[in-house]
Amino acid sequence: MADQNPWGELPRSEPEAASPNGDLLAASAGAFGVRAAGRIIDFLANILVGGVAGGVGGVVLALAGGTYADSTAIYSTLAGFLGSLLMSSLSEALGGATIGKWILGYRVVSVTPLGRCGIGAALIRNLGYYIDALFFGLVAYYTMGNNPLQQRLGDKWGGTAVIAASALPPEAHSPGSRVALGVAIAAGVTGFVQTLAIVLPNL
Repeated sequence: MADQNPWGELPRSEPEAASPNGDLLAASAGAFGVRAAGRIIDFLANILVGGVAGGVGGVVLALAGGTYADSTAIYSTLAGFLGSLLMSSLSEALGGATIGKWILGYRVVSVTPLGRCGIGAALIRNLGYYIDALFFGLVAYYTMGNNPLQQRLGDKWGGTAVIAASALPPEAHSPGSRVALGVAIAAGVTGFVQTLAIVLPNL
């Protein structure tokens, strides 16, 4: 007769993807191709916001009698980097998705506990993107391929995952109206910051 543990069965630590929620998340996680398509849409949206900010900045400078300094290109580059980070992070924290993920039907969620993504997690995952994107996305591709929730490094560090909106429970799902508001606020803040980066150094 096999020996029995006198203390009863010890609790076992199960991976997130083995729980009921984990099974649901894993089956509905956004794959590399979908995520790449979302990033392309986001990139185009960032170009649009940056173009509007540049136009507004030019008008303000003309009215104020300012001129473009040699350092404008440096400030514009930094504003572009900061703008991309702000646009993605604010969209995900306020509305649960960037415009690209929204169009494709996905949301960014906090995995443990399952819920909406906060601003801290959004910033971490989007900063991590600049590492995931190395070698044309091969870092992200490899990391996601070895993870049941299709998490890239930024997702692991931020405790997030990108999941189909239709598969999420109410506590983690952001409706379209909330996503639209989040994207609008993020675009407004990003455009304002980029306009300031053009105007202030040249006044």
